Amino acid sequence: MEHIIKNLKVVGFYNPESEINGLYLEDENGVDYRLYSNHFQSCCEVHYLAFDSLELSEFEGLLFDFDTEDLSNSIERVEGSGIRLKPNNGHPIFIPGYSDNNGYYSDDITLVFCRYDDDDVYCQIDVSDCQPEC
Repeated sequence: MEHIIKNLKVVGFYNPESEINGLYLEDENGVDYRLYSNHFQSCCEVHYLAFDSLELSEFEGLLFDFDTEDLSNSIERVEGSGIRLKPNNGHPIFIPGYSDNNGYYSDDITLVFCRYDDDDVYCQIDVSDCQPEC
């Protein structure tokens, strides 16, 4: 399998029963993927990238490539603020990072890219630096 998944379009938002939120993406062959942030919550802290703060119309006409060997090639980090998704065409999409923590618990956030309905994760990177400090 190629390590670069090409020309994915955003087709919806991923927000299961848990606190995870992200994007559903689809390639030209109809294969589904997801991109989401994850934080293993210990108690009352909250850390996430707010994909759900966007509108689906913001992604209209944009296509994205994701490098499964190094996901950092597919995004731009905005330290202390969030990430930008870099489309092949058009403008970058800013995804804000949020945090609420008393300093006792972990503030780790992981960005995960994987194939939908398949636990075979293609790539994940630490994006903890892409959220405001508490």
